[in-house]
Amino acid sequence: MVNNYINSIHARVQSEMEFCK
Repeated sequence: MVNNYINSIHARVQSEMEFCK
């Protein structure tokens, strides 16, 4: 449950990093 939450946050951070590029 918590791991799934962390995975969603990580995916969001990755997408924002790609957006900043």
